[in-house]
Amino acid sequence: MKHYSTAISLFHQLDSIGIGHDDYSLSVLINCYCHMKRTDFGFSLLGKMIKLGYEPNCVTFNTLINGLIVIGRTKQAAELFCKACVGGFTPDSVTYGAIIKGITIIDSLRKDQLLEEAMQLFKEMQIKGISSDVVTYTSLVRGFCNSGRWDKGKALLGDMLASDLSPSLITYTMLVDMFSKEAMMEQAEYVVEWMMKKGVNLDTFTYNILINGYCFRNQLRKAHKTLLYMIKIKKLDKALRLFQEASRKGLTPEIITFSALIDGLFKNDRPEEALELFREMQGHALTSDLVIFCTLVGGLCRSGRVDMALSILYELEKEGLACKYRCSYSAY
Repeated sequence: MKHYSTAISLFHQLDSIGIGHDDYSLSVLINCYCHMKRTDFGFSLLGKMIKLGYEPNCVTFNTLINGLIVIGRTKQAAELFCKACVGGFTPDSVTYGAIIKGITIIDSLRKDQLLEEAMQLFKEMQIKGISSDVVTYTSLVRGFCNSGRWDKGKALLGDMLASDLSPSLITYTMLVDMFSKEAMMEQAEYVVEWMMKKGVNLDTFTYNILINGYCFRNQLRKAHKTLLYMIKIKKLDKALRLFQEASRKGLTPEIITFSALIDGLFKNDRPEEALELFREMQGHALTSDLVIFCTLVGGLCRSGRVDMALSILYELEKEGLACKYRCSYSAY
């Protein structure tokens, strides 16, 4: 639990009753102030730590460096990094990751050459045998992609995904979102394929990003295929929600999508919702085909609504599909 202000208050109470601090407790206090974006107090405590004869360790410097980056003072973070290294500090993957993250954020805003400096740090890590973490890779990928250097970004993305690292669903979704917003759906699909390969289940938010990306690029067939896939893997409610959202955003419904959703509702013993969706389909002036009629009649019969199924058959006769229906349904 992140009760930083409570922890700071407790430290002050200990001070007031004459209980001193050691290097560990001072590092914890520095961490609390940095998380509260009061890095200035963190540096005051660093001075106190040194005066008491304690040696700041990797955790202390990492906390201060990250604290500076969080409040947008990346230049000071880089200066602290350099001074600490001159003083004998040995950076680890967390240190490099924080600096690279800060540099790539600045580069995306100022469009200068700082990405090259970030890459130099990345190479320095590799030379020293320091393993890069997900944060480092993701920061570099985002930086290169935001700067329009997609080939470099994709190469780093491939390295990260092919490594032993295990990006979280949040990291994967961030990458899918980034590529989708840049209308680079091939790269978004590449990330999704890796998610599935690594056994990471897509959530509704990720599917929504994909469908929005396809709609933005007018790749409506792929948007429909995504919905159909969701139904296939039994994510019916999520598919319904996304279908409704996509329709509101201008996705033209297709008969195959309606048919799959209606079939899914019947199979999940939700006939009323299936009929409501069928009426919605009719409102879109879509021509009912044999598949949708088979789905309706079969679903209605299974749910005990025989009279309604007979009325559908009457419609079939009017549209000249009754004979085809009997031939098709007799095959079941």
